[in-house]
Amino acid sequence: MLTTTKRSTALYGRLSNAQKAALCFNAVCTGQIDEAEKVFATVERFTYKMSDAEFHKWNDAFSSLVAVFGLMYWQQESRRGFVSGAMVAVDLADLRSREAGQEIDEARGVETLELLRRISGQQAALVAAMQEHCTQHRLEWEAVLFFADIDAARLPKDAPDPGWLERYRKELGQLLPSC
Repeated sequence: MLTTTKRSTALYGRLSNAQKAALCFNAVCTGQIDEAEKVFATVERFTYKMSDAEFHKWNDAFSSLVAVFGLMYWQQESRRGFVSGAMVAVDLADLRSREAGQEIDEARGVETLELLRRISGQQAALVAAMQEHCTQHRLEWEAVLFFADIDAARLPKDAPDPGWLERYRKELGQLLPSC
């Protein structure tokens, strides 16, 4: 073992579990896997009596699945809001142009509307993929919406984009253990 490895291991051993977890997380996120392993090696080991690990694996996976779904949904919702705001700006600019007797750039409004339609199709695909996973794993859709703080009345009404639907099926499915 290198001297620097011994020294860093000794330093890591003095840290609290919260500090070790933060260091390990940061190391993994920045691709420093060797450093993360050094930190993890200093975590004290215990023997526990616990409920079935398979249960916890699935429970944690479902929590992660819904949390990631919520993050993805709200990311798209913010994009949709941004583009909707851009549409209002285009409408105001067109109104001012009309009042000034100037020509209106019809293509600009059409492009913005098309972008909004694409975002809605992506968001509808995300929702549809999540609903499929809910059905497959017997998760209650209302519980998922509650966890993700999503109002069912605000869900997209557009048809899901087929390409994005397939992508989201795979991405969300990767968060679950293999059956």
